[in-house]
Amino acid sequence: MNRGDFDRLTNTQKVCLRHVYEHLTSKDIARLLNSSPHTIDTHIRSAQRILGVNSRFEAARMLHAFENGKKRALSSGSSRLAQSTAPATFLSPQLGVDSKLAGKPVRTKLLPLPDFWGDEHDLSNSAKFGWMVLIAIYISISIGALLALLQAVEALFQS
Repeated sequence: MNRGDFDRLTNTQKVCLRHVYEHLTSKDIARLLNSSPHTIDTHIRSAQRILGVNSRFEAARMLHAFENGKKRALSSGSSRLAQSTAPATFLSPQLGVDSKLAGKPVRTKLLPLPDFWGDEHDLSNSAKFGWMVLIAIYISISIGALLALLQAVEALFQS
């Protein structure tokens, strides 16, 4: 890739690719940029065409490598294996984004479980305790059901 390809990217395309590199979905990026996911996908696809790649993650890796002065981006392997550098502010105020969110990935969680690709210990102590209690209750109910099943099978064979 030459420098001209990266210079052809718009600021919004670069911001979108930086967030893709952080593993944010189009929906999360749209929320940050006060836009629609369809618009974000359009920006990312345009950037892919400019850079000549088929994958949004490959485009994001290329931009990251270019901006950090590396000669070549990772082309295969799990992106979870790459160590992240110091957090940078990727959002610019002229895009209408709240400065409090700058550089912070936004992920919505359906359950209070740690992200597979994120930190292992991002649950609060009360959440950890709550999950331990729920798991203990589930195990107790499962053992009780198993004992009831064994007792029913024993009664069936004794008659």
